[in-house]
Amino acid sequence: EGGIRDEIIKAVGSSNYDEMFESYTRLSSKFSFMDSSYLTLANKVYVADNMELANDFSTRAVQSYNSEVEKVDFTKPADAVAIINKWADEKTKGHIKDAVTEDVIDASVVSVLCNVIFFQGHWNVPFNSSETVEKDFHVDKSKTVKKQMMHLEQPLFYQESPELGAKMIELPYKENGFRMVVVLPDEIDGLSSVMEKVAQKGLLADVFALSPAGREIHLDLPKFEIKSGLDLNGLLPKIGVSKIFSDPAQGIVKDVPVKVSKAFQKAFVKVDEEG
Repeated sequence: EGGIRDEIIKAVGSSNYDEMFESYTRLSSKFSFMDSSYLTLANKVYVADNMELANDFSTRAVQSYNSEVEKVDFTKPADAVAIINKWADEKTKGHIKDAVTEDVIDASVVSVLCNVIFFQGHWNVPFNSSETVEKDFHVDKSKTVKKQMMHLEQPLFYQESPELGAKMIELPYKENGFRMVVVLPDEIDGLSSVMEKVAQKGLLADVFALSPAGREIHLDLPKFEIKSGLDLNGLLPKIGVSKIFSDPAQGIVKDVPVKVSKAFQKAFVKVDEEG
């Protein structure tokens, strides 16, 4: 509400709430027709068992965001954590088992809002595993490690961005409408510079302005698996969203103004010859 809503609207690039909501609804509707075997979007609101969600918030969560709502006893942190993590484990097909930990759950918690996106795609043109060999991978100018590098020779969408200081290629998945964009900095230690330019100058559009396929690309791509956790308490204020952590908001829980105490993201990414 008020300033909090305005900050979020601005951060996602919308001009007003209705535009932001309609954009999400269109995206959600599009994804709802896709096969759940490779794409799952799920939302769930856990609320303290001695509290009630505000009627408008509960209705919108269920009807507009396809969210489930469940009451939980947060005075028993271990039990609450087990319930939330079981849901995340099921929705991500076992890839994220520890969405929350006991250090973020205690008796003062009023509600936990969870969002899960799970995607398991297959390359439109798979890499040939017989061509995967160990090669040098440059972490930076001074550090090189040995990695299993996959190889592909294929016409691919390609773009060079002098302003971004990077080259980009697109790897399409068989699953309709999905693709991976790989960004290679021009300089071995140029990743941080590229990321700063994307964040500060809005150059992300360059990533999606790839030239039509036709040029054959010789691509060496490392196999990798990443599990990461991101603390959004520090990140969100940098993009202009800070009031959710300081200004109590009405309209979420009945008769109780609440604010966000902790926001975080956990991710799992695995890339191999199949997808």
